[in-house]
Amino acid sequence: GSRKYVAGESYGTPRAAGVCKYLSDTYTMNLNGLMLISSINDFSAVVFEDGNDLPYASYIPTFAADAWYHGMLSPEYQDMELEDYLEEVRSFVEDEYIPALFRGSRNTEEETDALAEKYAGYTGLDKEYVLRSNLRITLDDFLVELMKDKKLLVGRIDGRITGPVTINKTGSGDVIATIRGNVVSVTADGSGDVRLEGSAKELILDKSGSGSFYSGNMETQKVTVTSVSGSGEVAYKENGKVKSATK
Repeated sequence: GSRKYVAGESYGTPRAAGVCKYLSDTYTMNLNGLMLISSINDFSAVVFEDGNDLPYASYIPTFAADAWYHGMLSPEYQDMELEDYLEEVRSFVEDEYIPALFRGSRNTEEETDALAEKYAGYTGLDKEYVLRSNLRITLDDFLVELMKDKKLLVGRIDGRITGPVTINKTGSGDVIATIRGNVVSVTADGSGDVRLEGSAKELILDKSGSGSFYSGNMETQKVTVTSVSGSGEVAYKENGKVKSATK
């Protein structure tokens, strides 16, 4: 008979393995080959959550490669060949970063500061931002932060690709809505901006407007800001439900 293959990509890779087992167990159908593309068979490697430091470590070489490609590093690292540079970054992750996360609060302030400086240097991020993030940067954080001064987002699937931040502008009166689940709080900075805080990803909206983003649990959160009153009350819709918050 014909040769039979199953291919799966990304989240399709565990499904492809499951299909193979199902065909074998149910129909005694043995395949000639299984192709796993961008394989993800251990989801703990990509789920950023408290108590799981694996993705925070495993993503750093990718962050470093993206930063190198976009010229966001100091000459000390930018002038290196990519493979030589990544070998140094991987050594940093294995020999310094992972042990530091394991030590946790036993790290001294000086040790934490030195680690944040190295992390920032390798990834093109701001050192103070790394410190505020407790040395743990999610993928969504990185994509937004790396080139935010240029108002560009880095591609999630291909880090060589960038796209402009096109949902209105930042500045006085703009609303920055960031939501994780149903937790929302509101603050205002000196410029008059209103921020709905509580997520790793920021969606920039005008005083009224709408858009969507992927939250930490990889579900699309839809937000529509309907008004910002003079008293500071923000009316908005989250996934179609009308809500409000007061700064």
